[in-house]
This record gives sequence, structure tokens and C-alpha cells, in this order.
Amino acid sequence: MLCPVNLSRGTASHKRCVLLIDTRKVPIGGIKFSEERVHFSICCPYNEQATINDILQHISKKQVTIPFLCHLSGSSGTKTCFCVSAGDVELISDVAHFSCDKNLSISCQRNVASITIFPHRNNLTLVPLVMCLMDGLQLPVYSFSTSISALVFNTDFHLLELLAHHLTDVFDLPDNHSPFHPEFQLRQPRSSSESEDLTWRP
Repeated sequence: MLCPVNLSRGTASHKRCVLLIDTRKVPIGGIKFSEERVHFSICCPYNEQATINDILQHISKKQVTIPFLCHLSGSSGTKTCFCVSAGDVELISDVAHFSCDKNLSISCQRNVASITIFPHRNNLTLVPLVMCLMDGLQLPVYSFSTSISALVFNTDFHLLELLAHHLTDVFDLPDNHSPFHPEFQLRQPRSSSESEDLTWRP
């Protein structure tokens, strides 16, 4: 049965999001939260596209993993969003250096996390459902991407538990679903002298 649900907790001036939610819940393959990350957003005119490549190559040379990357092309230019681990926060000054003499708009958001939702034949259903849910909870969406296998949304790290509570009200997860948070983290060594960093999450 479908029923209208008002997900907004905002004031009267806040546009309310009303969504028809199936009370049987939507079946999906799984949900996974990332570790804490730093989110970069770069707006760039078409004549400065080489700078975006320079930034990504600089990050690659530092052997920094980019777990999230999306690229949007519009009429006036492009927007590139990507995330790196919170442990790679020193990249903020590196990326800012590239904008000194370029016509770029760069923003950086710390304390961000990615939520990955593995659809189960519900790709078109999940995007508006999750967007409306996050809007009703007043959770920011810094960027998101979709593919055949998964949806990824980036929001505030410290609000993940709030989101997790409401996601389980909407989605039907498989039996024996693993914890949303990663149980351990693997970090790539930066040099031959460094050993692999294995961090367990309690």
C-alpha cells in the first residue's frame, strides 16, 4: 500500500517534501557507509579544463586514493567533485594552490562521508526516494552519482547515525546484512619504507 509521508522537519518557510512511500519497504542489495572524508568541488570554465587534469595528476603522484569522483558538464563549464580520506587533509592547500592564477571556483568540505546504496532493480525509484528523505531530515547532499551497480551520496559524517535510522525504515535489507560502517580501513603505503596501514573499527 502506498501512503503519503511528510519527511520535513523544517519551518513553515522550508519547502516540504512529500513522498509516496510503499509501506512494504523497498528491497535493495545493501547499504555501506564510508570512513570520514574530505570533499572537493571544482567549477571550471571549458578553457581551463587542463587544470582539472593537473590537479588529479598531482593527487595521483602523491599516491592518494580517490574513492569518489564525478564530473558534470554544463553550458558554461564543468563541475568536478571528488573525495579523499580525512587523513589526506594536507591536499587542501595543494588543490588551493592550483586556483591561485586560474579562473576556478574551489570549495572544500571536511567531515564528509559517502553512503553507497546497492540497488535491487530500483534505480529510478531510489534516487528521488533518498533525495526526499535527506531533504526532510535537512541533511546536505554535497554530490551524488549513480551507476548500474550502486548509488552514492555524500553528506555530513556526524549525521550518519541519524540517516541510518531512517534508511532502515524505508529499505528492506537482506538477512544478515553487514554493519553499515566499515569494520576496518586499508591505506595504501606512500613509499617503500611505509608498511600497509590496517585500522580496525570497534
